[in-house]
Amino acid sequence: MRRLFVAALVVGCHRDLSVDPCAHEPALCDETGSGDTGANTGDTGASTGDTVAIDSGVEDDTGVVESDTGALETGIADATTDSATADSTSSDSATMDTAPADTCVCMPGKTEAVAGACPGVLEKKSRTCTAACVWGAETCALPKGWTAIADAPATFEGRVYAAPVWTGGELIVFGGARSIEGGVPFGDGAMYRLSSNSWTAVASSGAPTARIYHSAVWDGRNYIVWGGRNGSTYLADGASFDSLLKTWTALPSSPLSGRNAHGAVWAATTKQLLVWGGQGATTDFADGAAYDPSTASWTALPAAPVTKRRSAFTAWTGSEMLIWGGRDDAGPLADGALYDPVKKTWRTIPATSIGTRFGVAAQVVGDRLFAFGGVVSDAASADGQVLSLGSLTWSAVASPSAATYEPRMNVVTWPIGETFHVWSGLKSDAAGMPVFLTTGAAHDFKAGAWSAMSTSGAPLGRIYAATAPIANGAIVWGGLGKPSGGAVDALKDGAIYVQ
Repeated sequence: MRRLFVAALVVGCHRDLSVDPCAHEPALCDETGSGDTGANTGDTGASTGDTVAIDSGVEDDTGVVESDTGALETGIADATTDSATADSTSSDSATMDTAPADTCVCMPGKTEAVAGACPGVLEKKSRTCTAACVWGAETCALPKGWTAIADAPATFEGRVYAAPVWTGGELIVFGGARSIEGGVPFGDGAMYRLSSNSWTAVASSGAPTARIYHSAVWDGRNYIVWGGRNGSTYLADGASFDSLLKTWTALPSSPLSGRNAHGAVWAATTKQLLVWGGQGATTDFADGAAYDPSTASWTALPAAPVTKRRSAFTAWTGSEMLIWGGRDDAGPLADGALYDPVKKTWRTIPATSIGTRFGVAAQVVGDRLFAFGGVVSDAASADGQVLSLGSLTWSAVASPSAATYEPRMNVVTWPIGETFHVWSGLKSDAAGMPVFLTTGAAHDFKAGAWSAMSTSGAPLGRIYAATAPIANGAIVWGGLGKPSGGAVDALKDGAIYVQ
């Protein structure tokens, strides 16, 4: 008796007031600027294979092949009678059947490009091999890593602090200035549409006055601008841009004093604009207000359990407005608070144990706040702590290795799912001149590990860039860098990074 065995391989934002680039990098500063240290966002501102033996059956002296049950399908027909056998055999000289061709057409998990158009101009078509060793459906998606986007229109100048928001399909920016020191602010805006990789101007009729260090939120249809500064005038007005009608509507007067470098979020639970803190002409603030577009009315927020401040990191967690860090006249702060607009109550965030520092980068990543880096004794750091938004307790996070990440100031950050990304930023060369880095790193909280970001196709290094989260990635646009490779100036290019 003889057996045939077949082996199969199965593969299986904003300006960071706390880090004054003018102090660390004099070459960055616009000598004609106002010198104000206000900002819009704060100090806080990424087979093995199994070898399977397949018994094709036992060929006996009568020429009958008996199929072993439970073995992988080989395509060999089971025969129960002599007349049903594929090959005629004799009892003394049985002939071995020929094995069928391998049914796998691809390696599971492998992805390959496919020719054809996609709905999005920057998208690429591909297909991925399934666990069944066959190609899956063709799909369109943005390629992983960096992809350059179209430059803004020639009439729309490069800028910083342009109050970016993501609508789900467009990046909208308005205002800002060409200099980190303010200078002459802009009063125009533009929209970048991802699907067509194109820009259009925002209507100018009825638009807010020119400003910098203002806030903007997205309510699902409208881009709402409030506050900011123009020269020495601190503003307390705003307007709402209807993305469907392409028209502006002025907001009613608020109960707040004019300010810049305040925090603002859109509260999805109450459908309100929430504004808190900031800097005025002579003082910082610790008050806030809620604006309800449905009634075109403002309501003062209850007193917060934290001191007045400007440039605090501000974000919406899904149920609360988070305010953390920032600074006052005495220096940087490391505590904060959470406000629930439904309950109209505050929770206090304790200070971190790593101490106060300028230029900490912060992001809400999943159900946690991650505070990373900053400047300690004039040196950039690369350590951080994470705050559980449930228990409000801080814990340490392992620092990236020197080979993965080089400490720097004024980084650009964004979250993608459970991952925190930190990119670009500023360091000084041996001559003390500014160097804008194009490297970055990502921390995966589920894996508890850091990894280097790809630099292939990365845009020019920059600080104070506008960022907007997209599905599995982010858009980075504008900011301050070296557009011609020499002089420091505002940028008007950008790129998409996909994890």
